[in-house]
Amino acid sequence: AGHIDAPTWRRIKVRGGLEVEASSDGVTLGLVRLCGPMAAAQYIADHFDALICTAGIVDAIYAARDATAAPQTLGWQEGGKWRNPGGSLPWWMYYADRLAAKLPPTPGAVLSPIGKDYVLDARQPEHPDRCAIYGWQNVSGVAIQSPATGASFIHELSFFDYSHTIRIVRRRAWLNGAEVDLASIYQNQPRLVSYKALPTGPIPTRHPDIPPRKSPDAASFFGSGGSPVPGATVPAGFTTTTAPAGGKKKSNAGLVVGAVALAAVGLANSKKKRR
Repeated sequence: AGHIDAPTWRRIKVRGGLEVEASSDGVTLGLVRLCGPMAAAQYIADHFDALICTAGIVDAIYAARDATAAPQTLGWQEGGKWRNPGGSLPWWMYYADRLAAKLPPTPGAVLSPIGKDYVLDARQPEHPDRCAIYGWQNVSGVAIQSPATGASFIHELSFFDYSHTIRIVRRRAWLNGAEVDLASIYQNQPRLVSYKALPTGPIPTRHPDIPPRKSPDAASFFGSGGSPVPGATVPAGFTTTTAPAGGKKKSNAGLVVGAVALAAVGLANSKKKRR
């Protein structure tokens, strides 16, 4: 139906007197974490008047975590056999990791890492057709993805896999107790949110190659009343958020994730055609 769970926001200290409100966990539907391309993260952030995190904010969330779960891979094929050193539980998708950490699966507990985060970075304009990812801290606290630079641009914009989760941060923030727009911090005081406070230029407030959802480019890959998935209805925009679903109610998360993923692929393809 296009519904996603309303995030539970937690106030997190970053540095230099800056505090932000980040989603305590990844964006979910029926308490199932959504993984998807960077366009999905951007559109969900737009819907909640939020931003994609920076590497500095990802690290701040990790420092403020209530529960930690060691990263586990989904596995891979090797010599015709399935290798899965991380075990068989899909902890990256469900709340089993909270239970393993002896915490109840209650929204509001800050969990980190939950996967590789999409990040906004001052170097993003140099890679307009790429997504930027960082994080997934190991048990040592060192990020698996891009620990040296704070962002990797290795993947095309449409790429995602099970490890690419979506966490967002609200535009409302506080600097030395005064309310500020986090977008202004990204642009004018980027060292407050940059990776390890390293000097950097202005950080974009959205991915330069992902247009706002209501623009003609963004709407075109949903079609006019049509759907890229036979028999499925793809919403023109996200609807009012719902409270997290309880019990054993069946979730149509797969349909929503698939629709958003197809939309992002359409975005990447339309950009390539224009080039």
